[in-house]
Amino acid sequence: MQSSDAALLAARRARFAREARNPPPVPVKTMAWAGGQVTTSDPSKALAKLLARKAKAGEALTADQQRALQALTAGPALADRSAAAANQRAASVHQPRVKVEKLGRSQEAASAEQQARRRRLERKIRDCEALERRAAAGEKLEINQRSKLERKAQWQRELADAGGQAAR
Repeated sequence: MQSSDAALLAARRARFAREARNPPPVPVKTMAWAGGQVTTSDPSKALAKLLARKAKAGEALTADQQRALQALTAGPALADRSAAAANQRAASVHQPRVKVEKLGRSQEAASAEQQARRRRLERKIRDCEALERRAAAGEKLEINQRSKLERKAQWQRELADAGGQAAR
């Protein structure tokens, strides 16, 4: 048995000696940013690359992409003219019309608020009625539930003032 144990030990030493000759490489310290140039994307360059890829692939350009391609190829002079035209159009908007639109929106918002208020009041009244049924069934109500029942008449008046359902 000692000869087989000696043979195993010799084989083990040989294997460790082989592996010891080729140790694993030492890890290199790396940083997230090694001090290279930081680049930012330029939207016009990115758009130009996209359009070039689509043209190379033979894909058809949409109307918006065709306008963007014309704006890119026309240069800054056309862009300045189109910006000036947009500013002129914005300045020529009729102010009273905008005020009328805002007034209409505020009336819609007020109406929506009134509807929401009526729904909240109706829900509170329904909750009170459910509490009254529970109290009539003999269930003991908590303090906050009793105070809610005391406010039911007030909520019914508010609902009547808001134009909701008739007070119950």
